[in-house]
Amino acid sequence: MTLTFNQPGSGRPVRGLSDSAVEPLRDKLKEWDARMQRRVIGSNWFNVPDNQLFCLYTLEKPGVNPHWHGLVHFWMADDDERRRQGEKFDRWANELWQDLVPAGDVDVKTVSYEAGAIDYVGKSLLDQLSYANWVPPDSFRTA
Repeated sequence: MTLTFNQPGSGRPVRGLSDSAVEPLRDKLKEWDARMQRRVIGSNWFNVPDNQLFCLYTLEKPGVNPHWHGLVHFWMADDDERRRQGEKFDRWANELWQDLVPAGDVDVKTVSYEAGAIDYVGKSLLDQLSYANWVPPDSFRTA
């Protein structure tokens, strides 16, 4: 999935962010992640870690066209539940992102093979390795 930040009214990418401007982008992602967990898993999502969505995010091109790439894995789910979770995720991802980033949008794609997932999230590593822009699984799960 990709979560974009666009300039209000233009649909064009946000440009010229400094390193210090990355933190608010991370805050938007954290809030979106929590809202998605609530929608897909339920209101008690934080207290049931075995049922939470397992998410990994990386920020690509923060100074030119900032956008989050993410991988989401549905845990502890049989085929019917996984399908239900996927449908809820697809239904709410863009709306909840636009509540936080009105000019932004979301592109969700199903990854069906491991190499594709690695290429998708890891492509920004070829330009510049920056662990500061990675959000590993469970990093938003602090007590």
